[in-house]
Amino acid sequence: MPSLVPEHHAVGRDLPDIDSARQLFESLFSEDSVSQQVFLKDEDMPVMLSSVSRRRREIEIQLLASLNDSDDAVEELMHLWIAERGDEYATTIMEMEKECSVGLLQEEVVLRRMIQEQPGWAEPVIRLATLLFYKGRTEESYEMALHALYLKPWHIEVPQLLVLLALREQNMAKALSWARRGMPALSRTNRRRKEWVALSLEQAREQFDNAERQREDYCQTLKSHEGTNESTESHIWE
Repeated sequence: MPSLVPEHHAVGRDLPDIDSARQLFESLFSEDSVSQQVFLKDEDMPVMLSSVSRRRREIEIQLLASLNDSDDAVEELMHLWIAERGDEYATTIMEMEKECSVGLLQEEVVLRRMIQEQPGWAEPVIRLATLLFYKGRTEESYEMALHALYLKPWHIEVPQLLVLLALREQNMAKALSWARRGMPALSRTNRRRKEWVALSLEQAREQFDNAERQREDYCQTLKSHEGTNESTESHIWE
């Protein structure tokens, strides 16, 4: 379902049945639910990397660097982003790529739950934004797409969706602006592609460095709180 043209098939084996999905969907928007805000407000919550996530980030940076003069790493990046939160989440996403439920209700439920459980992960956010686009919920789709862009500014698919959203609103100026944010096609000199890669690497490395600093600060805080009952600040672990 990540592609911009999903087909409607029978319900996937690993997705909830339609009644369960509807009940879960309604519960996500109950008055007591944090997901009333569509996604968790994690902008100010520190992100820290596990050893596995740290290695994934390093591989991501290497793959981004290789895009200067080749598209060979694009598919690898897509797979890496899907697998950022482990095999179970990745398998669920891949199941959604194969089969879609009627009205995409179950997929929306699953994606919102993923976002609730993994608020720093861009992949379910952009997929939910795409789903909402095809359901005609333009404003919600735009909000989610912008959040995905915040989480991963170098994500290749986000500007593509933002272009489609702008075109739906018949806003050609905005569409062109978002198109310029996307990864340029390869050319004879690759000047624009190299500029895009340089900016993407800068953003990716900055995120990586920030997460590493948060981890160091967190470790220092834990040491200073040893033997006390004081709680430490909440973090998003990746």
